[in-house]
Amino acid sequence: MGIRQKSRGGVLALAALSLLILIAVAGCGARTSNAGTPSLRCTVQSEPSGVDVLATKLTCNVSSAASNEVSFTLRYTLIADDGTRRAFGATCDGALHDGAGDCTQIYKVIVPLSPASASVDGELLPDHRALGPVAPTAVP
Repeated sequence: MGIRQKSRGGVLALAALSLLILIAVAGCGARTSNAGTPSLRCTVQSEPSGVDVLATKLTCNVSSAASNEVSFTLRYTLIADDGTRRAFGATCDGALHDGAGDCTQIYKVIVPLSPASASVDGELLPDHRALGPVAPTAVP
């Protein structure tokens, strides 16, 4: 009876320990799991800012980023009628909280550029996971 009770107690203790390890491993994975495919949405609003210059405000929202991502950086590129691309040096950067964040950046555009379209792309940090490219939506 003594050996059987010890064996049964040992099996129960081993089962309980295994269950705790499984819960701990699953919990660790949940902290860094992806909340889904990251989403990037952007808008642009332009208004005159002096002679032959437009002030273009880019506003972007990132959502559904993995919980281990802490920030993002985005590049804004204008595409002219002839296909020429002009990427701006200043980036639109933002912090992520619970997988979501926003950024706003103002760019000065010389009017003769005549952009036909624009593109925004970038990455999540620290993992360098790609965001975009997306075409920003013009707002009045």
